[in-house]
Amino acid sequence: DAPREKHRHVLREHVTREAEKWQRVTRFFTRFEQDVSVVLRRPVRTSSGTLPAWQADPNRNGRPYLEFSRATASDADNPLRLAYLMNDRQEIELLMWPSLDLAPGVVPQRYAVLSGVTRLELKYLSSALVWVDSWPEVRDQEMTPRAVEVRLVLTSGEEIVRVFAL
Repeated sequence: DAPREKHRHVLREHVTREAEKWQRVTRFFTRFEQDVSVVLRRPVRTSSGTLPAWQADPNRNGRPYLEFSRATASDADNPLRLAYLMNDRQEIELLMWPSLDLAPGVVPQRYAVLSGVTRLELKYLSSALVWVDSWPEVRDQEMTPRAVEVRLVLTSGEEIVRVFAL
């Protein structure tokens, strides 16, 4: 019967879209977890001074921003500087610099790692076991937080929260 077959087709398409959405979300969180699991606790040298090993701003250019240094599994002698941010196309972007210490004029490569996101919130657990929304919050704070909380709201309405120990 044609109406029943059409209903099945629409249902299959919906299930396929939902499965693909959750696969993308899972890939994002897997990537994020891999990145923060190999954080390097070393400041970064730049032409104008140094940057903290981990720096986060809840409102850089109106959007949350997290930047940190990480080791690489393939080449331990060539660590990377990464950043995660929300862009104006409802995507979370990953920025990757070619090296840890940054020469003047070096521009990161940009990759959209998750689309369909209306909100990204990041919080950081201090050694005093207090969640804060920027890092370092005070000048003499430790190089990295104890954990990071990622809160996403998807364009389809779902809110997802994950906590990653560092």
